[in-house]
Amino acid sequence: EIYTRDGRCDIDENGRLVSFTTRQPLMGQGGEIYLSDPDPQRLVVSEEGVVYSGDDIIDVIKIVNFKDLNKLVSFQATHFYLEEEYRDEIVYDPPYTLQQGVYEQANVVKGLVGQVPEMKWGYDGSAKVAKAIIATMRGSMQLANPQ
Repeated sequence: EIYTRDGRCDIDENGRLVSFTTRQPLMGQGGEIYLSDPDPQRLVVSEEGVVYSGDDIIDVIKIVNFKDLNKLVSFQATHFYLEEEYRDEIVYDPPYTLQQGVYEQANVVKGLVGQVPEMKWGYDGSAKVAKAIIATMRGSMQLANPQ
């Protein structure tokens, strides 16, 4: 399973509720959430995670938390997964509510902080390549114009 705190979602071509960025399905208590009427104007999600299409209850979004957030592995900055050996870290039905139109700073910070080592390694590698290219160019200029 993939987890996120990025609440942006979309409706795919099959009427399924999916993550806006990864297109992965949002999971409900009954599995993937399919809307009987994929008209986004009729979609309502309550603070408790109940998904409505018009007056019809479709499902309840599966909300979980984790005993130790450091066990989550980040990818694509706002999405996470949990290694199989840490499945006991999942806390089901935590006392949270869904808030529409609210930005939570922790959404971005955890994802980006988790990628700092990778970004630094990429920068260090690029800097070494640039230095090697400059050194090669200097050497070739000296060969072409020995003085």
